[in-house]
Amino acid sequence: MAEFTVVWEIQIEADTAEEAARQAKATQAAPDTIADVYEVHAPDGKVEEIDLSALDGRSID
Repeated sequence: MAEFTVVWEIQIEADTAEEAARQAKATQAAPDTIADVYEVHAPDGKVEEIDLSALDGRSID
């Protein structure tokens, strides 16, 4: 099994860093979220963008 680094990024307006983190967590945890595009870094240096919504057949409508 290989070790990958997975990056998820979002821009959030908030009054504090904690509030921003909580908003990000809520966004990612929402059952109807489309906030599931990840940048995945493989051990060999390859970087891929993985859109789980697209792979799962979900889209923004």
